Amino acid sequence: EDLKHTFRINYIGGTNKHGLLKKLQNGMGPTKFQPNKQAVGVDDLYLTDLDSALEFGLETTYKMYENFSIRLDASYIALWLDDGSKTWKGTPMNGFNRDVRDCWNVSLTFAYSF
Repeated sequence: EDLKHTFRINYIGGTNKHGLLKKLQNGMGPTKFQPNKQAVGVDDLYLTDLDSALEFGLETTYKMYENFSIRLDASYIALWLDDGSKTWKGTPMNGFNRDVRDCWNVSLTFAYSF
């Protein structure tokens, strides 16, 4: 009765036009790409219309006492960046290579309400 589980699946599809990044890479946009220089595709990575991601998450909440709960939340996000049209080719992310890494997020929360 005091234990609750929530399973979620989210699909995220990019909406930005993939051709815009190529124009910026060629110097036709407001900035050239340089590591750590507040430019699209470096610090502000976004998804183009050819990119997507899928998230799986599980949240478990246990109400230990009337005013005290413990919550464990674990999520996994699989990321697919477009390689077919080479949209992201040559865009170093923060000075590193462009290897795509899926991400995990795990958090443990102790909540006391009064």
